[in-house]
Amino acid sequence: MTREQLVAHLRTLGLDEARELALSATLTKETWMGPFASGAVPPQGQAVPARSGVGPLPRIALSGLLPTSAPTPGPAGVGASAAHAEAPADLEVIGLLGEGGMGRVHLARQRSLGREVAVKTLKGDVADARAVAMLREEATTMGRLEHPNVVPVHAVGRDDAGRLVLVMKRVDGVSWHDLLRDPDHPRWQVLAPGAEDRLELHLDVLAQVANALHFAHSRGVVHRDVKPENVLLGEHGEVYLADWGIATAIGGDGSTAIVGTPTYMAPEMVMGDPSKIDARTDVFLLGATLHEVLTGAPPHAGETVHMVLLAAYDPAPLEYAPAVPRELCAIARQAMAKDPADRFPSALAFRRALDERRRRAGALALIRSARALLTELEERVGEPSETEKTFDTRLVECRFAFVQALRHWPESEDARTGLDAVLRLAVRNELERENVAAARSLLAELSVADRELADAVLDLEATLGARQRDVERLRALAADEDLRIGLRARMLVLGVIIAVGAVISYYFSFGPGAAAGIPSHSDIIGIAGIFVLVVGGAGALLRRHLLANAAGRRAAVLLACALLGLLSHRVIGAAHGVPTQAILAMDFVIMALVTGAASLVVPRVAWAAPIPLLGAGLTVLYPDSVAFVFSAVSVVGVFAVALLWLGGARSGDPPS
Repeated sequence: MTREQLVAHLRTLGLDEARELALSATLTKETWMGPFASGAVPPQGQAVPARSGVGPLPRIALSGLLPTSAPTPGPAGVGASAAHAEAPADLEVIGLLGEGGMGRVHLARQRSLGREVAVKTLKGDVADARAVAMLREEATTMGRLEHPNVVPVHAVGRDDAGRLVLVMKRVDGVSWHDLLRDPDHPRWQVLAPGAEDRLELHLDVLAQVANALHFAHSRGVVHRDVKPENVLLGEHGEVYLADWGIATAIGGDGSTAIVGTPTYMAPEMVMGDPSKIDARTDVFLLGATLHEVLTGAPPHAGETVHMVLLAAYDPAPLEYAPAVPRELCAIARQAMAKDPADRFPSALAFRRALDERRRRAGALALIRSARALLTELEERVGEPSETEKTFDTRLVECRFAFVQALRHWPESEDARTGLDAVLRLAVRNELERENVAAARSLLAELSVADRELADAVLDLEATLGARQRDVERLRALAADEDLRIGLRARMLVLGVIIAVGAVISYYFSFGPGAAAGIPSHSDIIGIAGIFVLVVGGAGALLRRHLLANAAGRRAAVLLACALLGLLSHRVIGAAHGVPTQAILAMDFVIMALVTGAASLVVPRVAWAAPIPLLGAGLTVLYPDSVAFVFSAVSVVGVFAVALLWLGGARSGDPPS
């Protein structure tokens, strides 16, 4: 049926504009009994044929405050009789429990059993054949459905005035609709003392309603008017699906009447095709009731009945607030699919979906607590008061909660998206700490690749790689300038120089050389040659250690320059006939210059530079003792250089 055809169909039912406006205030909220439809119900004044297998109605004696009205029509021979009138009334009407558009429900006391019961009768102004047939059909239907979630029917009959009477169990409770509309209703303190338990109570009620519907469907009955107003909650938590007045057989009763509550109707209920009414119609109504539980309002709305029915025929996509659990949204959407083939196949399947969701209550609790902690962590990122250790601990707790929720509920989209959010937060946290390995490991756990974070990890890897290369270059440079490398070998060479110098000093001061007086040119050239050979030999043996880094190579070059410089200077001086005293004095100057140059490698060595200059002065003051002065000062100077070099290397003095 197209939308245009539906509009035409509604017009045939008498839905002109004026009629719509008159009805819009009530029929969108109350059960529509199909007053505009032509159907199988006999017109007023005609007898209602007895249902197959259902006998004549018995007399039910009433006394008390029941309003008087004209006798309702019924089968021939049914009514008051003198014999019946003489019997005492078993039911005493006490008061009115409630009333709807067509009937009233009275509270009565059953004397024979000493109990209170509910007595349903028709209002006098609507007690026509159609209303009587519907009430009797409701009684027959409820009588066939002996189920814990269906209000038990004790009897159906006619009172002494000929009125149809339905006697049911008195449910001392509250309408589910009243609880949904009033969060401060006193019954909440009994049914769900904790505010966090209310959603679970609603789902439990809905599951029991689904149980009743599944049982009814197994008996070939479709309710067609499932909504919170027709669900009663007993004093001890009992759940009853009531008001079976428009229930029909699966496949319909042949009537084209549009019956039900428009704001909850399934699309096929608007089409007026009874063959399309089956168990999945009630599944839609279960979904509509769940929708009201989740949103606080039924799914269809409009300013007129016409608009509401059009909305029911072509329902808009269902939208839910982010705070509504996604699993319940999915259940409601599937139950309210426009095509019955896309809905849950039965009320039992709907209930099982609720049960599956409720079995995951532990996972849902973990998800809620983890979500709250995640929000707190996201708000505190970067706060100075949030210590690294505390933040990490909470991050681990949050991640663990989502992981545990997924263990119990692997299909949970909320848990998966929450875990991904925690992982992204953890990745950003590790990126801030430049822990690229941890960031990459966490990134790999995301269920959906995050290109932005992946690029950030790559950028950090590149940055850290460049920094590492810089560090390695600095380390190599530091190693090249490390005076500790080859230190023992250098100290050994300097020790050789000191030892040879001490021997020569002794030779010219106290040994055979002392008698000769001032050394000759050949003596000083020979001494320089000895130093070159001895130190050169030691250097050749220790070259791997002496030349291990740049600092060692510079020290070796300085020492080689000093020794070769002294030898060259003495050879040249002797060739020009320069006196030995002058040559040795200038040797001290050369040694002072070399010591000063050595301070570029070890700054502390600069303190030894004045010693050779002092020796040069002593050669001028004591020319006859030049051999002793030169030997003694040289030994002292080299020893001082060795001590200063050793101290500088151990203290890590940088090169100047």
